[in-house]
Amino acid sequence: MYSIDESILDVIDSWQYWQSQFGKDITLKGGARLIQLAVKQELGLYLTVGIGDTPAMAKFALDLEAKHDFNKIVHKLRIPRC
Repeated sequence: MYSIDESILDVIDSWQYWQSQFGKDITLKGGARLIQLAVKQELGLYLTVGIGDTPAMAKFALDLEAKHDFNKIVHKLRIPRC
């Protein structure tokens, strides 16, 4: 757990399991959407998701864009240039 209202998930070791459950064509955004829907259904909460190659990149994606994006999911691979 990152903080009381943020978590970091590393799905690298479980990605083959995700593919076996949801199909080989599942994407990181697709997996994030499945998590969003499950939390919404079980708890009634909306989630924003930042996806990145590192925890820092995921945090950038979350803070800079996902909170303002209609889908609430953003995947960043590189640090944006200023």
